[in-house]
Amino acid sequence: MPALLATEIALVVVAAAGGWLPQKLAAWGETLVAIPRLLRERRAIQDSRAIGAGEFAAALTNDLDSPYLGAAARSRALRLALRAYWAIVTRVLDAR
Repeated sequence: MPALLATEIALVVVAAAGGWLPQKLAAWGETLVAIPRLLRERRAIQDSRAIGAGEFAAALTNDLDSPYLGAAARSRALRLALRAYWAIVTRVLDAR
């Protein structure tokens, strides 16, 4: 959750600089409206298949490789911070 919040805050800056802030804010609005449906779908999926958080995390990546992130995707400092954060998260999940 901390990484998601930090990423969303950073994306607001990237969106403003890239001229797509209205679309980003609209996406947040659509997501808020969809939360009840998304929670129902999430419960149904979780009830139908059991997978651990560590197993799920193993399929994810620790890199920012989207062309939409501009300079943020090329930032060495951000890349190193994300990799360090992800290393901690995966260790915690593996310890469970």
